[in-house]
Amino acid sequence: FWNTALQIWQSHPVLGVGVGQFPTAYAEARVPGRGFLPGTISEPPPHAHNIILQALATEGLIGLLALGAVLVGALLLAVRLRRSPSRTAAVLGSAGLASVLAFLLHNMFDVTLLEGTGIYFWALLGILAGVATGAARSGRPEP
Repeated sequence: FWNTALQIWQSHPVLGVGVGQFPTAYAEARVPGRGFLPGTISEPPPHAHNIILQALATEGLIGLLALGAVLVGALLLAVRLRRSPSRTAAVLGSAGLASVLAFLLHNMFDVTLLEGTGIYFWALLGILAGVATGAARSGRPEP
């Protein structure tokens, strides 16, 4: 999957093949040893099983930069919360940081943003942003 994703990206480096087009591009790719035989019961994989390669293949460098900005922003937000004088915000920041890091590790071998479980990542970011906003507004530590 990974070699094919790299070849797809090399053919479309800036914008990729388009969101949701990985299976089609995979089926059309001419990569030796590829794990899909056209015309058989086997179907192309739904994604590249690596979030970075998936972003490169389907959204190109622009998509990878956008994904990187979201992930770096999530990490910075969690770290900022960890340093908050509010105990609640600090604990939530630690949990958020661990969650984002676990998400990144898991997505080196899967792509959960494309599945139903992707909503949990976006919910986590919303919770972290809400806590950060609340902590910034209060400006005082909790008892």
